[in-house]
Amino acid sequence: MKKRAVIVFFISLALFLGVYFGAGKFLGSLKTTGSDIKGDELGKNNVIEQNIPDEFLFVLLGIDKEVSTTDHQRSDTIMVCKVNFNSGNVDILSVPRDTQIRLNGNIHKVNAAHAYEGAKGSLKALRDLLGIDLDYYVEVDFDSVEHIVDAMGGVEVDSPAEIVVESRHIRIPKGKSKLNGDEALQYVRARHPLGGSDEARIENQHYFIKTLIDQLLSPANITKMPKMVEIFKRDVKTNIPLGDMAAYLTKLPNFSSSKIHSYILPGDYKNDGISWYMADEEQLPEIVDRLFAEYKLDDQTTNHEDNDKKEDEEEFQNN
Repeated sequence: MKKRAVIVFFISLALFLGVYFGAGKFLGSLKTTGSDIKGDELGKNNVIEQNIPDEFLFVLLGIDKEVSTTDHQRSDTIMVCKVNFNSGNVDILSVPRDTQIRLNGNIHKVNAAHAYEGAKGSLKALRDLLGIDLDYYVEVDFDSVEHIVDAMGGVEVDSPAEIVVESRHIRIPKGKSKLNGDEALQYVRARHPLGGSDEARIENQHYFIKTLIDQLLSPANITKMPKMVEIFKRDVKTNIPLGDMAAYLTKLPNFSSSKIHSYILPGDYKNDGISWYMADEEQLPEIVDRLFAEYKLDDQTTNHEDNDKKEDEEEFQNN
């Protein structure tokens, strides 16, 4: 993933998991914050519902409004997340935004689905790509990291190196320090102070997300939850019934950063003048079976039939 996409990936996850679960008792009175999507808009005979008790499956979309000011931007980050409230396990499958898909009979990158139809388009594209019953979405603005860290009163980190951003008059010392929102943004963006490699930067971001979630869920932040809920309402869009979260408050101790398991859609990049990420046709079903076996769709609830019909019509016209 590109630098900004990786940042959105981790910040989106922190904001949603930390605030959504940590602020559960305040969310009980809230309704969904995103647009309503009807089941049959995602697939034939589909119903929007929680398929498995005490578990939610949703797509987490990271949106960077600096890239576009339109209502439907391309999604910078796409993660399919499965959260089990009994075990506290969180499984995440990252879908590279350059993944090649067929959309409305044409070849596109998967992030284009959001540009066409917003979250509904992303859900439809991922249902077709993965073959799973994906009904819910969470859409998070990139700027959320600054807002949420400031609402917390800062986040404590143990930096592996000194990070200096002269243009913003920021200096983060090596070792332990407390960062405000702007400093936290620069911390997760840093690469050169960590040796210049993407691997070191991503490892630092892994550390940051776990640290942020642990601090969000700490008792010290309980009194700050009303402010975080306001940020949630402003920066997050979702069709998940927020009021349902109140029922899971007793499950909160089950969660910790150590129970977050991350995966990347198997595949490889190719370049034919355009950079594409090609999902591995053999490994894709294997990881779907491993992570989402209970959510696999039959042919009656996907859009494959419509896409295949359009392909056949185009082939007939070309002949």
